[in-house]
Amino acid sequence: LAEEANVTINAYGAASADRLGFWERQAGRLAWAKQWDQVLDWSNPPFAKWFVGGQLNVASTAARARSRAAGTSARSRIGASGSTPPT
Repeated sequence: LAEEANVTINAYGAASADRLGFWERQAGRLAWAKQWDQVLDWSNPPFAKWFVGGQLNVASTAARARSRAAGTSARSRIGASGSTPPT
């Protein structure tokens, strides 16, 4: 189970050393339609805003995750329109 995990014990040290950099690297693993302008906006505590200005490409991220699980490439599962095929 640990061998299949997305995060290992090393992540704790990396997150502790550079909290915002750690989360920025994790967010970089997702597909973004628009890159964020700011990793964390903490100007109105206790309300935090993460990845301000960013816009996720959820369809592409989901297709990549499904493709990894199925052992196929995401490119083969995404049509020309950018939508995923029905399952």
